[in-house]
Amino acid sequence: MHVKAVGRRNKNTLQAGITWTNTELEAFDAVRGLITASAPQHFPAADADTCVLSDASHGGWGLIVSQVRNWNDEAPVYEQDHELLICKGGLFKGSSLNWSIVEKEAYPLVKACTDLEYLLQREKGFRMYTDHANLMYIFNPSMEIKRHVRDKLQRWAMRLWGLRYTIEHINGSSNVWADMFSRWGQPGAESGEARCLAVRTRSGSAVSAIRPLSDPGFKWPQRDEIVRCQRKHVKVLRDVAHEVVDGVIMVEGRMWVPDSAHDMLARLMVIAHCGSHGHRGEAPMATLLSERFAIHRLPSKVQKFLQGCLLCKHIKGGHPVQRPWGPTFKAERHNEGVHWDYLTLGESFGESAYVLVIKDALTHYSELFPSASPSAWNAADGMVSWYMRYGKPEVLVSDQRSHFRNEMVKMLCSKLKVEQAFTPVYSPWVNGTIERVSKDILQVLRALIEYKLDAKEWPYLRIFYR
Repeated sequence: MHVKAVGRRNKNTLQAGITWTNTELEAFDAVRGLITASAPQHFPAADADTCVLSDASHGGWGLIVSQVRNWNDEAPVYEQDHELLICKGGLFKGSSLNWSIVEKEAYPLVKACTDLEYLLQREKGFRMYTDHANLMYIFNPSMEIKRHVRDKLQRWAMRLWGLRYTIEHINGSSNVWADMFSRWGQPGAESGEARCLAVRTRSGSAVSAIRPLSDPGFKWPQRDEIVRCQRKHVKVLRDVAHEVVDGVIMVEGRMWVPDSAHDMLARLMVIAHCGSHGHRGEAPMATLLSERFAIHRLPSKVQKFLQGCLLCKHIKGGHPVQRPWGPTFKAERHNEGVHWDYLTLGESFGESAYVLVIKDALTHYSELFPSASPSAWNAADGMVSWYMRYGKPEVLVSDQRSHFRNEMVKMLCSKLKVEQAFTPVYSPWVNGTIERVSKDILQVLRALIEYKLDAKEWPYLRIFYR
């Protein structure tokens, strides 16, 4: 009976009429109008021009892929008749929030070419638009990637090599849709609230002035002030031999200064350190103070005072580090050690402006590889050529330039089981054997140019360096 009653009520409810108020009808018409005016998604057309517009903000990124069936070459991209294909966006989280601006701007382009490769593989290619002008040179397929770009964005740029595209610049004021997607979902700053960060601080020592004796607030210590300090701490001298001369406590013939008189000790240190002789060192200060005052553990107090003088740190610097003056690596068998370095030749009629010099440490056998730029790619290619002809070296000795510390060279050495040894910075003499070869190469090249020999006759240089 209960089930039938419920079923009867439901039937009666279905037969009841529903009436909307005027407000509800107006809201329904407004929603229907918004749906009609919204941008619908289209299927990609083979004969249409595909466009990728991207942008990034501080905390997010946006990406829009559209197509234009009838492209007008005289109109800018934001005035074309676009058909939406796909739109994506996201937030930067964790370590990505600390990325540089160029990395944040490049991320949506790389993500589009990675996740939407099925959509961007077009016979006509596609067009990329960005409001960051530097990306035009980094991702331009007709330009060579520079050395300073390879170290940071090479991995991203290599993902675009298999795609056919052109990259163009668009003003930030015209790239409004991608900018809007990059800002969606970000937490907004609420008015009237301030975010506080709990930090742990450490009390620092007072900063010393350059000329503390000229400071109007500095007071020269007087005899009466020292006597008052002695009277406050006279109980400390119970087990110390001393005498009183004209009301002044003397220890071993010198005026005694208590350890607890920190202000008086600091003033005496300032006078002994800063004077007409400049900022004195530890030994002159200790000698000057020990001649006039009896201070317990004077050397340690002087050393601690000098550690807080900023001018001494700036002028005298830290402790010198002794570096060996000459090569430190000596080989005893063939290919035990191989030195390599780039030699700059300057501009020429061709593309080769650098030479990669590779030299065996034992036999002094050298080989030259022309290169358009001192890149890690050219260095790895030259080392592979050396490996194919002469075998695997055990140690590669070079300076600490970025093209030798690149991930590509590290991966090559890991595959070949080769150890890398780097010389200290600003110490070219440690790798002097390769520097000597470079000097000889420049000398021979100058001689060839001086005799005005044709470039076809330059292979005579091989006899020299081999």
